[in-house]
Amino acid sequence: MNGDLCSKCKTNESLRYHAYCKACHRAAAGRPAVPKFTRDPNNTTLCSKCKSAPRSESHRYCVPCRRKAQTDSINRRGGSWAAKSSEQKHKSIVRSYIRNLVKRGKILKQPCAVCGDVNSQIHHLDYLPKTLNVAWLCFTHHKEAHKNKRTDLPMIQIPWMPDPRRKPIDERLAMNSIVSDDQCWLWQGYCEGEHGRIGIDGKIRTVHQVAWEIFHGPIPSDKWVLHKCTGHGNCWNPAHLYLGDPLKNAQDRVEQGRDAVRTGERNGRAILTIEQIAWIRQHYEPHSRKGMSTVRIAKILGVSQSAVWFVVSGWTWKEKPAIDTSEKVA
Repeated sequence: MNGDLCSKCKTNESLRYHAYCKACHRAAAGRPAVPKFTRDPNNTTLCSKCKSAPRSESHRYCVPCRRKAQTDSINRRGGSWAAKSSEQKHKSIVRSYIRNLVKRGKILKQPCAVCGDVNSQIHHLDYLPKTLNVAWLCFTHHKEAHKNKRTDLPMIQIPWMPDPRRKPIDERLAMNSIVSDDQCWLWQGYCEGEHGRIGIDGKIRTVHQVAWEIFHGPIPSDKWVLHKCTGHGNCWNPAHLYLGDPLKNAQDRVEQGRDAVRTGERNGRAILTIEQIAWIRQHYEPHSRKGMSTVRIAKILGVSQSAVWFVVSGWTWKEKPAIDTSEKVA
C-alpha cells in the first residue's frame, strides 16, 4: 500500500507500485475477487468433536480440540523427539529395535496370526524393558487389535538384547590397536589431535580414559588421565597411564616438547637455523671493515635485512646459541 486511491474504483487504497487496488487488480487479471471473512457474532455452532464448546472461526473444532488434533497429527507422523514423553521415547526405541532385527534377518516375517495373510505387520502387545511380546497381524486385524485392545493373540517373545554387531569395549580396543617397540598400545582408529576417540552408547569418549575406567575404575572429578610415555597420545596401555591434575599435565607437555609455545627452530615461522644465528652474531660488526653489515649478511643468507636486524638487536632469537662456527653458513 502506498496511500494513493485506486485509479479505477476511486475508493480503496492502491497496491504498492501499482495503480489498482487488490480487488481491481484481480478483476483486471481475470481472477475472482477474494471473499472477505466476516465473523458471525451469533456463532452458536458446537464443536464437532467435543460437542460442548462453540467451534472456532473458520474451523469445525473449538480451540482446545483443534490444538489437540494438530498435536496428534504430528505425533502420528513421528513427531519431534524433544516433544515426546519418556514413554513415547521408549516405544520409539523398541519399535526401531524390532525393525532392525527384522531387517537383519534375526526375526523372520510370519503370516497374520488370525487370518494367515502374508502381508503382515508387527503388533506390540507390551513394551516391557526385558522381554518384548509381539504378534504378526495383517492391516485389518492390526487396526482391530489397537481399537479393541486385544491381548488374546498368539504372541512371540523376543528378548531385549544389545546390538549383536556391537562387540565388548575391550575387544574393540584390541582389534583397532597395535603394540609398538616400547610396549605402547597405539589406537589406530579415529583420532582428534594426538588422542584416540571411540564411540560408546552414542557418545564420543577418549580412548585412554576408557582404558583407565576398564582397568582401574572410575576417574575422580578433579583428576586427569596422563601418559608416562612420550609422543604417544593415542596409547592406552594401563601401565603407561596415571592420574594427575591440569598443572602436572602442563608440566609433562613442556618437558616432552609438546608445549604450544615453540621457540627457535621449532617455531613454524622460523626461517633461520641455530647455526645461521650463531654465524650472524659472530660476523656482525657494523662499524668495522672486517665485519659484515646487516645488508651483506641478508644477501648471503637470502633473507630480508629486517630479519637479520631483529636477530642482532635481540628482538628475535633471544636465547644465545651454544654453537659457534667460523665458516659461512648459507
